[in-house]
Amino acid sequence: MPPRKGADLTTKRSLHEGVNLHSREIRKQLGPFAFLHHPEKRARFMQDVSHLIANVPFTLFVSAVRKLEHKERCGAEAASPYDLALEFTMERVRHFLGAEKGTNLPVVAEARGKNEDMTLGNVFFRILSAGTRGVSREEFQGLDCSLVFRSKRDNIAGVQVGDLCAYPCARHVLDATKANPAFEVVKAHL
Repeated sequence: MPPRKGADLTTKRSLHEGVNLHSREIRKQLGPFAFLHHPEKRARFMQDVSHLIANVPFTLFVSAVRKLEHKERCGAEAASPYDLALEFTMERVRHFLGAEKGTNLPVVAEARGKNEDMTLGNVFFRILSAGTRGVSREEFQGLDCSLVFRSKRDNIAGVQVGDLCAYPCARHVLDATKANPAFEVVKAHL
């Protein structure tokens, strides 16, 4: 049904006709992925998603912090594991861009909430302006980085690819000895 004349089309929820590829809904067979309860359909769908991930060109940067071990090792002085993971990721991104002679990096982060987004934004800009233990501020200042937050509902391909890759990577970090076919597809992009 078309919008009425003069209707305001700007909403917090994006307008699109597609389905978001959301890892949790796929794994739990929820919402638009309820059809995955059928084994044949699930097998075909997972094969198609694996093919998509295997063939889309992207580079994946993954940082994981085992929160409990980090807290035990560092005690009250422990940095936020989320801040630390962002630092590790940005260090690796900087080294990657340096090797590729690149400087431009638009960063799209999944929106989590006003406070969480503000905290992540502050850490992001602190890293770029002050550097880290592994990368100097001068090296970061050579980057042209912007940070935007987008909701899963916005149907952003990169956010969906990141979401689909996160769970297999987390499972691999937690126990690399367990079978993890999705990680086998993802690891080519690391």
